[in-house]
Amino acid sequence: MSCLVSSQVGSPAHGLQEECGQYPVPAVPYHRSEVGLAPPAPLSCVGNLGWLYYGYLKGDGTLMTVNSIGASLQTLYMAAFIFYSPEKRRPLSQVLLALVVLVLGFAYFYLWTPDVGVRLNQLGLFCSVFTISMYLSPLADLAEIIRTKSTKCLSMPLTITTVLTSSSWVLYGMQLGDYYIMVPNFPGIVTSLLRIWLFWRYSQEQPLYRHLPM
Repeated sequence: MSCLVSSQVGSPAHGLQEECGQYPVPAVPYHRSEVGLAPPAPLSCVGNLGWLYYGYLKGDGTLMTVNSIGASLQTLYMAAFIFYSPEKRRPLSQVLLALVVLVLGFAYFYLWTPDVGVRLNQLGLFCSVFTISMYLSPLADLAEIIRTKSTKCLSMPLTITTVLTSSSWVLYGMQLGDYYIMVPNFPGIVTSLLRIWLFWRYSQEQPLYRHLPM
């Protein structure tokens, strides 16, 4: 869901460290890219807008406010990235893909699903599956972290923020009795705890011997 302002809008715009972590739900995680927008960044904005519409259908001001801010921040991030990027074709194509997803989603949920109750349930299910898949996608980095025995690509502040915000959304979902809000945030808690274990298990720097000739 991309409910959290913490639409941690993006990885640091400049910097050599690659962030391979994820972002709290309802905010969507992404990986950093050197040549294009952080791949899920446009999709993260789609997630924000999906949860914004979900909040609108439920009359939930919290979801609407948080996701409005999240979508705005994601849009500003993408606009700044494209403006300053020397190679614009790839990020523009990513934004175009996100727009296509938005148009198709609007056509399905607004035009082809007239019953509001059915629309709300289907939208909640779609947003939940979308968010969970984005949360779990960074797990592909685990093999590289274990291989190098280094957590250099992870951010401890982001990990702590993720577990706190995910826990907050789980509690919020429990208060509302809304499984579409509650369930997608459990992966955020689990993956954050896994990342904390990785910080404990491995250093953020690669061992010196890996850089020495054999």
